[in-house]
Amino acid sequence: MDLSKNIVKHDIILICSIGEEGNHSLIEMCSISFPVRIQLTPLEKRPLQERFGLICRFFTNEAVRCGRTLSISSEIMTCLLLYQCRQNISQLKNDMKLGCATAYARDYQRKNTQLELLLSDFPFYVRSGYLELKGKREDLKKTIRDGYTYLFTPNEEIKTRHQRSTPKPANIYEWIDKRTGELKNRGLEAVEINTLISIDIEHEFQEYSQGLGSHIINSEQLALMTSPRLIELVTEFINGAVQKFDRIYSQSLFYGLCLHLDSAIKHSNRSRKLNGSQILETAESHKREYAYCTSFIARLEQEFNLSLPVDEAVFLTMFLCKGGELPDTPKPVLLIIMHGSHGAASLSEVVSSLSGTQVWAYDIPLEQALNVTYEGLRSLILKINQGKGVFALYDMGSVSQLLDMLEQETGIPVQGIEIPITALALDISRKLLLNSDMEETASWAIQNYHADRKNRKKGGDVIITLCMSGEGGAILVKTYLEKTLKTSCPEIIPLAISRKKELLLEIDELRRHCRILCIISSYDPQIVGISYIPISEVLECSESDLPARLNLTPESAFPPEGSLTTNDYDVIFDHLKEQSTQIDINLLKPKLLKAISHMETASVNGMTKDIKIGLLVHIFCCIQHLTEGRELPLNIYAPEIIERNPELYQAVKESMQDIERTFGITFSDMENANVISIIKRSRKG
Repeated sequence: MDLSKNIVKHDIILICSIGEEGNHSLIEMCSISFPVRIQLTPLEKRPLQERFGLICRFFTNEAVRCGRTLSISSEIMTCLLLYQCRQNISQLKNDMKLGCATAYARDYQRKNTQLELLLSDFPFYVRSGYLELKGKREDLKKTIRDGYTYLFTPNEEIKTRHQRSTPKPANIYEWIDKRTGELKNRGLEAVEINTLISIDIEHEFQEYSQGLGSHIINSEQLALMTSPRLIELVTEFINGAVQKFDRIYSQSLFYGLCLHLDSAIKHSNRSRKLNGSQILETAESHKREYAYCTSFIARLEQEFNLSLPVDEAVFLTMFLCKGGELPDTPKPVLLIIMHGSHGAASLSEVVSSLSGTQVWAYDIPLEQALNVTYEGLRSLILKINQGKGVFALYDMGSVSQLLDMLEQETGIPVQGIEIPITALALDISRKLLLNSDMEETASWAIQNYHADRKNRKKGGDVIITLCMSGEGGAILVKTYLEKTLKTSCPEIIPLAISRKKELLLEIDELRRHCRILCIISSYDPQIVGISYIPISEVLECSESDLPARLNLTPESAFPPEGSLTTNDYDVIFDHLKEQSTQIDINLLKPKLLKAISHMETASVNGMTKDIKIGLLVHIFCCIQHLTEGRELPLNIYAPEIIERNPELYQAVKESMQDIERTFGITFSDMENANVISIIKRSRKG
C-alpha cells in the first residue's frame, strides 16, 4: 500500500528570530539555510519617536487587559525611552508587562479605576535610563512633555495631564533639596539620588543662572538689592575672568552672579549640598576656572568674615563656563566621521567631555559598502539635525561627495572639512619605512598636509557693527567708516543680533584672535568689557573726532545727547544717497520719516534716538534689497514675533504702505517681524 498518496503536501514559510548575541555557529547555519535574511536595527539606534510609539502601544494593550486606566509619569517615560534593552523590543515589552503586573498586584485591594505605576514597579535596571539623559535631553524634549502624566485607558485612548505644579525653588539649594525629597519618595537609594542630581544639576543651573539676573534692568536697580562692596568685588572677578580665560560675559550674567553670591553670603550657614564626585568632576573638567573661583571664594570669606561651603566654588565655575547660554536655542551640531571601528566615537567622547556639548560620531568599517555608509549617514544626520545644519569633520575618502549628496536629498545644510589624520598617518608610516629621518619626514608632511586657515591677524584691532540681519545696517555702517577713516580704518566686522546667544559665541571667537575696540549698534548689547557706541553718535560725529570716539586714539569725543530732529537726519540721508543710485532719496526721506513717526506713536513707550536711526538705516537697506530683486535674510522666528505683538504688527504694516506704493515693493511678514524686533529693543520700550 502506497502511503505517500495520502500525504498532503503544504508550502511552509518558516520565520526565525536570532539576537546579535546568539550562538555564532547557529547564526552562521541559519544564514546558509534560509534564503532571505533581514537585519533589523537595534532598538537603541532607532529614533525615540519610534520607541515612544511602541511604549504607547504596549501600555494601551496592558490597559485593555487589566481593564483599568494606567497612569505613567514623565519620569517613567524617560527611563523606558532611554534604558538599554539588550533583547530589543521583546525585552522592552516584557519589562513593561512586569511593571504593570507588579503595580496591579500592589493596588489590587483598592479596586480603583486608575492604576498609578511607580518606577519601583519596574526592574531595577530600567531606572538606568536616567544615566543617558545628559546626552539625549534635546531628543527627549521633542518626544515627550516634561511634567505631564500619560493616561492609557481600556478604550485605547491616550491622554495627557499636567502634573500638579509646586512653587519654583528660589535658588539652586532649594532645587537640590526638593529634588532629593522627590527621589527619596520614589524609593531610590542615596547613591542613585546623587547620580541623578549630578546629571540634572548642570541643566538646572543653566536655567537658574539665566533667570536670576534677567529681571534686573540696570546697575542702579542692582545696587538696591545687594551691597556696593559685593558689586565691586564681582566686577573685579568678571573682568579678571575676561582677561584670564579670554571669554565674554553678558551683563545679565553679571547681575545674576551678584544676586547668587548675595544669597550665598546671607545664608552662609548652609551645609554642603553637592557630593564629592560632583565637586571632583567640576574640578577636573575645568581646572583653571575652578582654581580661580576657589581663590575668589577665599577672598569673599576674608572680606565678609564668614565661611562658605565648597559648593560655591563649583557654582561659580558653572557661572564662568556655562552661564548665559540658552540650551533650547537651535544650533548647528558637530559630527565626526572616521574610518575604522571606534576612532570617531572615542574622539567625540573626548570632545564632548571637554566642551560640555554633545558631539556626534560615525565610524566607517573599512569593508563597509559605500551605499551602506550613505544610508547610515543619512539616518544619523536626519536624527541629530536641530534645524541649523550639521558641521562634519572627516578623515579621508569619498565622504565629501556623500555629504554633498545628503545635503541635496535631505535639504539639511551640511558643511564638511577634511582633516586627513588617517591618510597622514598612513603616508608617514610608509615614509618612515623608506626613510628614518624624522626631520625630513616632518618637513614633507607639513608641506603636503598643512591646511591654509583663514585666520584674522593675531592681536589686530576690530570694530563690530550690529543689525538684525547682519547684511543691512551693519554693512552700511561698515562702508561709512571705511570711507571716512580711510587708511586708519581697522577691520570692521558686521554681525547679526537676532539671538543673544549666537552673538555672544561669535564675539567670543573673535576675541580669541583680535582686540575688539567697540560695538556699534542701535541698542546696547550689554557685553562686559567691550565699549558700546550708538549708531547715532557715529553718523553725527565729525571726521576729525571720529577716530577718538572709536577708541582709535587715547582721547575720546562724546557728541552731546539730544532729541532727533529732521536736521539730524541730513548727514545720514547724504550718506544713503551715495550708497544707492536707484533710490530717489529726496522722495524717500519724508515718507520714511513719517513711517518711523507712526511706528513710534504705536509703540507702548516710544523709541530712543538710537533705535530711530537704526530703524531708518535698516528700512533703507530693505528697500534697496527689494528694488534690486535680492532676497532678504530668513527670520525663522517671524511667526512667533508677530503673534506676540499683534498691535505693533498692524502699525508697522500701515506705516510701510505709502513706501510700498511709491517704490513698487512689498514688505513681507518676515521683514515686518525684523522691524518689530528693532523697536522692541528700545531702552524706552
